[in-house]
Amino acid sequence: MLISELDGINKKTVNLLKKLKIETTDDLLKHYPRRYEEHPFPIWIADMKAGEKCSIYCRINHRAYEGKKGLMTLNIEDQSGKTSCKWFHAPYISKILEYGSYYVFSGTVNEYLGRKYLMQPTFMKAEEYQKIMNSLTPVYPLTKGLTNETLFKLVKKYLIEMEDPEETLDAEILKRYQLISKGDAIRCIHYPADAMCQRLARRRLVFEEFYNLIFALKDKAEHRGLNYYRIHDSPTMDKILDELPYDLTGSQKEAVSDIRKDFEKELVAARLVQGDVGSGKTLVALLSMVIMADNHFQSALMAPTEVLAAQHYRELCGLLEKTGKMEKFHPVLLTGSLQEKEKSKIREKIASGESLIIIGTHAIIQDKVTYKDLALAVIDEQHRFGVEQRDALSKKGSRPVHTIIMTATPIPRTTGNIIFGAMDISIMRDKPAGRSPIINYAMDENNREESYNLLRKELWAGHQAYIICPMVSGDDDGKKSVEETAKKFRMCYPGIEVGEVHGKLDPVKKNEVMSDFASGKIKILVATTVVEVGVNVPNATVIIIEGANNFGMLQLHQLRGRVGRGKDQSYCIFINTSDKPCEKLEVLEKTNDGFEIAEADYNLRKAGNLLGTQQSGDMGFLLADIVQDEEILKEAEEAVYFAEEKGRV
Repeated sequence: MLISELDGINKKTVNLLKKLKIETTDDLLKHYPRRYEEHPFPIWIADMKAGEKCSIYCRINHRAYEGKKGLMTLNIEDQSGKTSCKWFHAPYISKILEYGSYYVFSGTVNEYLGRKYLMQPTFMKAEEYQKIMNSLTPVYPLTKGLTNETLFKLVKKYLIEMEDPEETLDAEILKRYQLISKGDAIRCIHYPADAMCQRLARRRLVFEEFYNLIFALKDKAEHRGLNYYRIHDSPTMDKILDELPYDLTGSQKEAVSDIRKDFEKELVAARLVQGDVGSGKTLVALLSMVIMADNHFQSALMAPTEVLAAQHYRELCGLLEKTGKMEKFHPVLLTGSLQEKEKSKIREKIASGESLIIIGTHAIIQDKVTYKDLALAVIDEQHRFGVEQRDALSKKGSRPVHTIIMTATPIPRTTGNIIFGAMDISIMRDKPAGRSPIINYAMDENNREESYNLLRKELWAGHQAYIICPMVSGDDDGKKSVEETAKKFRMCYPGIEVGEVHGKLDPVKKNEVMSDFASGKIKILVATTVVEVGVNVPNATVIIIEGANNFGMLQLHQLRGRVGRGKDQSYCIFINTSDKPCEKLEVLEKTNDGFEIAEADYNLRKAGNLLGTQQSGDMGFLLADIVQDEEILKEAEEAVYFAEEKGRV
């Protein structure tokens, strides 16, 4: 059912939902909350503890007032003591709070010079709060113009009218693993009565995601098609290797050898190339495509971003130009931002077989794109794509296609063996020769000047730097923003070109800024985590990650991988904006080994609370996390074998 067919929904809301890729009621139900707001019983002001979330019940006896830099302050008190609530850029606060009425204020307790206060708290009248106390309110991923309240009301209204969906798991599996029904899971993930209800819903949906993936991978492994694309020699690859100014690492040689052997087997290949950031996976993928082209077969590489796709294309062209095979192989780059006329020309070259090597974003799997005879599908940074998108590229072939999946996400062996048990795996641990290990520093606010001194030194030496911020705008609660930080650096470094990149930026503008940074025009790039994947600027030697305590360990490791890509010594500075020590930053300061970090992350998160877990996006999952949900993963694997045995009886 289309969203536009729901009662009471207007055209504006329909268009906003489309930006979130919500066009049907099924899309709406799969747009899961990224976290939940808890509504605990209020505590006394005297019991407030710095760093903890709480709710305070009190009567409004004072007016809110606006201080310096637009900081609105409201003094509140109860029988146990006094405190204050503070908001940035919120002059309306004083107008909407009713003098003499009772309210409940909820937020995180901050402390400055011994004084505790609530920063950016939410609030509602006491009688309204009492209705929702001890319940959970879902908080959804949103887009500009769409409020959480609007989306929550829409979901809630549809859930009331929704008929029970068809059960997707066998009744014996539901009973064996004590799983709630599909309908109850959908209702409770969006509108949980309490924390237990939410946990049961999430467990059921995570179990199903794991079950479906493992079942599909096993089925694919058992039914790999015949290999119609046997390869012979690859003189072009041999020439590329001879021309390279460096030798391949041991891991690269092994991976290339594994892939060449795959291409000669009776069945098509399905290989995962798992390598730490900077291990040289891209070169392995490009060489694999060259091997195919040398044998007159087509191959396609799909990257998650236009910046990364363009980077791969440039690297490929650089390799081929030295061999004189550019015209014969005719590589093309196909991305969404190209003009339709240009796209049409590229599609013709792909359909005719003139182009033997195709690199692009999801644009290469669109319906309009047809391949003459696709033999190899390469998926880069596979955790950025859903299962359907990955399969869509392989299905572009008229016959079974070889598949290579590349990931820089280190996965603990316990979970990796389950998820990828149906695939052959090449693990790349070595780093290209000539690269010095990144020097790491975990700092707090007191050491900030030291980080800036290091930055100045590197800029004066002609190098470039990344500054990573958790937010796009409006510094808040220790979370620095791109916009405010960029202003600050422009003032501190006059004459130095400072660029800004974030997810809200127009794609064309984003690519322009990234190109200017790659060319060296921009010296300091202030960005959100949009630069996490694959950006290669060897001249960048410093990355400062503001509010590093707000990011996950593996994400911080990926961000760190943006530097250390050239011959010069590189530095990564993790700034902890919390007033508490951060264990994950201490681990990252000591090691650059992604596999070691994955194990440490696994151990740190294993004891974590699943309530409020944000969508990880790993492996294309909507809810599941292969590290944190290890026990559910093991159960799902067991259930697949149980279902297979039951089917054989």
